[in-house]
Amino acid sequence: MGIQLQKRSNEGVYQNQHTVIKCARTKTTRFGITNAMLARVTQVILAKEKEQSGEFELFLTPINLIGEGASSRSKGSAGKVSMYYVSIAKNNGQKIGEALIHHI
Repeated sequence: MGIQLQKRSNEGVYQNQHTVIKCARTKTTRFGITNAMLARVTQVILAKEKEQSGEFELFLTPINLIGEGASSRSKGSAGKVSMYYVSIAKNNGQKIGEALIHHI
């Protein structure tokens, strides 16, 4: 796929743009991005699992098309993390590939 990730981070550079990679299992409906990260990245690569198979579809979505973020309700993350709907990011994104991930 050709993304350069930072050490110990899901943030990197893809197609010369600052990008974050987010993963969503089959039943996951929302994903979070820290507000600090939102200020740095311009796009999201969303890996969405297909039918609990370990197979993921990869979608590239510009930050301005991932929808309206809602503040996380988690005690530790409230005010620091914005939550987004997987379906909106997927529908507004471009499918860029698939990946198979084996669970250990």
